[in-house]
Amino acid sequence: FLDFIIDGISLKEHLKCSSDYITLYDGIHDIDYQLKQIKNLVCMQKSEHGNGLHIAFLPTCCADLGCVGIMFDVINKGSYVVWNHFIYSDGNSDELEEVKEGISFNFRIGDY
Repeated sequence: FLDFIIDGISLKEHLKCSSDYITLYDGIHDIDYQLKQIKNLVCMQKSEHGNGLHIAFLPTCCADLGCVGIMFDVINKGSYVVWNHFIYSDGNSDELEEVKEGISFNFRIGDY
């Protein structure tokens, strides 16, 4: 699967999450769905999920967010973009649990 690499390190390593998760960019999901998710992420739009968060990782066993994946918020701060609030979620319910407390990433808008 395609992974998010931040400062040369996999997002999975940054979050210290288990190997039981993959991104939705895995060759399993519909390409139109993948492209829509990428567009929302790049354009810093809220996702269509009930909680408004973006998908970081899905369970390897089923690749279904309904089984509780890892999601995060994308915030446009003008000159930079923040990824934070990494939580375990099914996409609709309130926060279940933070994946790793207090972690966030800042990207300069030109690099984003």
